[in-house]
Amino acid sequence: MCCLGPIKMIVDSILGYFDADLQKIIVAIVLSTAGGSLLAYVFQSMQWKRQKRFELLQHQLREGKDLAHEVTQLVNRRFFALQRLLWAIQEKSGNVDSMWANYYGDVIQWNQNLTSIRIRTRLFAGSEVAMLLVNDADLEPATKPKSIHYGMRRLHTRILEAKRQDALSEAAAAEITSEIEHLNNLIQIFRTGFSIGCCSMPIGNSSQRCPLSA
Repeated sequence: MCCLGPIKMIVDSILGYFDADLQKIIVAIVLSTAGGSLLAYVFQSMQWKRQKRFELLQHQLREGKDLAHEVTQLVNRRFFALQRLLWAIQEKSGNVDSMWANYYGDVIQWNQNLTSIRIRTRLFAGSEVAMLLVNDADLEPATKPKSIHYGMRRLHTRILEAKRQDALSEAAAAEITSEIEHLNNLIQIFRTGFSIGCCSMPIGNSSQRCPLSA
């Protein structure tokens, strides 16, 4: 209040040189200029916030796509290597040992990356989807695997037994084939759940179509 008094006196003194109509015009010009500046500031602030939300969405979608690609590569490499091993054992191929050595490299790579992809999957797609990768309920040997990791581990054990015996009965082959189908189904469910989970990330109000669903 102490500062407004002198300012008011100065303004009144300046306006005193003009008649009433001109005073109104001057006041209108000043107010419209100040109001326009305020509106411009508000508009620019809204545009900046919208742009930042959009950039954040784009960044997270790129990370989601990269993670989806990484998980897909790791899963496919180990899963298809197991299938090739099964076929080689059934055909009594002489390359089983070398194929197993190559496959074991895929196992090591999978185990090294499992914790990382599990955590990132939980962040991007939710806990339920992450449990499709690793579900500790599968530690119970009597249960059918509910997760990809334990499904591949069980399949790994069955094929290793067949490799050591250098034989595979029709009954054992049928059981392994059933487990392969079950594992493949888990992989498809995971892919669908991951895509849906990533595309429902609550970021901003962007209406951009999620690239993971393409």
